[in-house]
Amino acid sequence: ITSTVRALRSHDCVLWRGPAVGEGLRIDEGVHLWTFTKVRGGVRVHTEETWTGSQVEADVPTATAALGWGLEAWLRDLKAAAEDRPTTRS
Repeated sequence: ITSTVRALRSHDCVLWRGPAVGEGLRIDEGVHLWTFTKVRGGVRVHTEETWTGSQVEADVPTATAALGWGLEAWLRDLKAAAEDRPTTRS
């Protein structure tokens, strides 16, 4: 995966985009936006992601399912990393 960060605002959001070639799936352009909102007891992460490309567009249901699995994996890994770090108060 080769991505380029397009926007980064500390404690607020990150936006990146780029192509990805994975096992069985080619994404010509993926756009990912994560926003972070402080809530009682932690941080809520909201994700938005789009994929384009001939393979994605040829089989939208499979691409949509893969997108969902990918988002779940990213969020699971982010949560694990965040919970593994000591908390800091600002």
